[in-house]
Parts: sequence; structure tokens; C-alpha cells
Amino acid sequence: MVYTRNSLRADAADSVTERILISVADREGTDVLSMPPLYESVDPDALEQLVAFGGVAEISFTYLGYDVTVDGDGNVRVRKLGNSSGGDAVRV
Repeated sequence: MVYTRNSLRADAADSVTERILISVADREGTDVLSMPPLYESVDPDALEQLVAFGGVAEISFTYLGYDVTVDGDGNVRVRKLGNSSGGDAVRV
């Protein structure tokens, strides 16, 4: 499968890593394939396991100039670094 923003949208509900990539790509106005691999910032398998097992755990990391937070329920928050107001945060 070719991973572009449009083709990822259909499967995004199934993968937290894809939701992160789509959100950042949309905010950057670029295609997912033109961005650095997510695994350079975080272990994608660990993110998926966090969501699969649920619970109160939460992980935050930096990816492409964004602060990304994922909780055990699969909620994703993406905030541009340097924006302390929280107004630039988006949940996906």
C-alpha cells in the first residue's frame, strides 16, 4: 500500500502511529512519505502496545518540531513546540 495522507485516512482509526503521521503531515502541508520516519523519534510498536493494553500510561516525545503525547486510551495530542499556550494543540 502507498501511504499518502488520503490513503491513510481510511485506516487511521486502527493505528495510533498513522494518526500521528497524518496529523503532523496535515499541519506541515506535506505528504507522509516526505517526512522523516517516526521510528527515528519513538518506537512505533511500543506506541501500539501502549494503546492495545490501555490503562493510565502516557508517553510524550518530539517529532518534526511537534510535542506528541499518546495516552493508554489511544488519544493523541499534537502541539507545535514553542507554543506554551496550548492553543495550537490538536487531539486526533
